[in-house]
Amino acid sequence: AMGVLRMMVLLSLLPGCACERKETKTTALQCLGRVSSRLIILGQNEWGNLAVGSIAACTEEVKKHETACPPILVERIFTAPVVALGATWTHVLDVGKLYSAGWAGDGACGFSPNIETQGMDGEHVKKLVDASDRWDYNPDKPDMTEDLYERAFADEIAACDQSELNLNSASAAYTSSLLLSSNRRCVFTFGLVGDLPTKTLAIPKQYQGRSGTMKRPLAIFHSSAQNKVRQVVATYSANFLVMDSGEVLRTPSSLQGSNEPMNGTLSWQPVAGLRNVVKMAGNGWTYYGAMTSNGDLLLWSEQFSNDAVPGLETSTSPQFPVVVQGVADFSLGPLHMLVLKPDKTLWS
Repeated sequence: AMGVLRMMVLLSLLPGCACERKETKTTALQCLGRVSSRLIILGQNEWGNLAVGSIAACTEEVKKHETACPPILVERIFTAPVVALGATWTHVLDVGKLYSAGWAGDGACGFSPNIETQGMDGEHVKKLVDASDRWDYNPDKPDMTEDLYERAFADEIAACDQSELNLNSASAAYTSSLLLSSNRRCVFTFGLVGDLPTKTLAIPKQYQGRSGTMKRPLAIFHSSAQNKVRQVVATYSANFLVMDSGEVLRTPSSLQGSNEPMNGTLSWQPVAGLRNVVKMAGNGWTYYGAMTSNGDLLLWSEQFSNDAVPGLETSTSPQFPVVVQGVADFSLGPLHMLVLKPDKTLWS
């Protein structure tokens, strides 16, 4: 099983910063709307995910502190960065482009590795690279076996052509990521084809690369102009979309016994019980939170999961969630959560 990563990203503590607890015990502090930003990163660097140019960049410090490298300045100046952290890699979106560093073998960097992967070995991208430079659009050698999913997501692929080159935001889970286009109508994914939640999707062979990874982003959703995507949420068990209407859509979960892979926008399922949602998050294996426009925070876990909502009674359905009222913002960690109240007090 993949080891748990502890990683933190900081973008100088100046006004305009927002702190977010990401999946796999990672934390990011994002400072937006400035002319330029510097990226300070710390944590485990076993897979090159700290983007400092070397896996052994802080070996001595790791020996001293066991769990983390000290804060290190990444040698790149950003304009308006958005950070999305995964288990073994780092994404930074800046001016519509995706930059990634870390272990390429899980496909979650956004591209296939240059060499076959064995275990956690293989290619480790040690500095942030423009992911689009690694996206492979060339067809592989002819495959004589039938591609059952050749026409899957055909409408989305056509409608979203080139939109992956101009991005708005991203979300990362364990072995997959979601990207949202700048016009907020196109959602893309990449990651390990055989792992959740990617394995619930019908992935055409032309998108499948080395070591079971995807070699470029696949468009899996295209919204109407009247109801665009507000937020993409990648989690271990499923992918979620928060729509401008306040509705939440999701991919099927393996826990629901779904055997038919998704193949288009209409395959996404509305989450019963969720309305007027303005923000959502997921963490641990399968526990979730959704904040509504009136300040209610709804918390639940998957019906067949052993995941509990940290510190609270656990509901197994968004139709009958645990409700925390009077919430201005929230963040979920694997074993804890943070809630910001309208009076600026922070609760944990």
